[in-house]
Amino acid sequence: ELSQSLVFAAQETSRAKWHCTTEEYDARKALVLCCQKFNEARLRSYLTYDPSLPMARLFDLQNLAADGQTPLHAAAKFGSLDAIKLFLELGEDVSVWVRDLQGRTPLHIAAEEGHSEMCAFLREKMREEKPDCDPIGVNAPTDLGGTTPLGWAKKRAEGRPKLEIEKILFDRGDASILQHTPHEKRVGKSPWKSNLFS
Repeated sequence: ELSQSLVFAAQETSRAKWHCTTEEYDARKALVLCCQKFNEARLRSYLTYDPSLPMARLFDLQNLAADGQTPLHAAAKFGSLDAIKLFLELGEDVSVWVRDLQGRTPLHIAAEEGHSEMCAFLREKMREEKPDCDPIGVNAPTDLGGTTPLGWAKKRAEGRPKLEIEKILFDRGDASILQHTPHEKRVGKSPWKSNLFS
């Protein structure tokens, strides 16, 4: 599934980069800016005009979003839960399981940035989208480096948000915990010293 998702992301990003009109590029950039500083009226306007925008591939946006990400990834980066909710409400064929060119889902991005409320919301929406797949533990999505959302929180998030994200995303068998141990043998202890699950 990861390799297919990455090929699709690369194809869509390439298509966007080479075939996107100036108007389409400007709309994508404006949508990301509306996520950075939430602007409901403008977001609604863009989504009414083009409901496929939440899944559009981004490129050449420097620090706003990495190439190959979608506005969903950008909203997760900025912690804009209201934007994500609008994307799901008004967007067309929106998937919270969408991956960027590194194989990361919006949940990876939210965990890395320390947005615990966003992590809880995205986890729930991922379960709704794929009822047989709770995105934690052995089912946690991994990126190209084999890192799960919990692994990104472990690497980058700090303080209280890190502990809150641990409570939301931790389960036995997570590929980012004791990476060289088969998931059946992972003890299920917390990756941090908080020992919340021991």
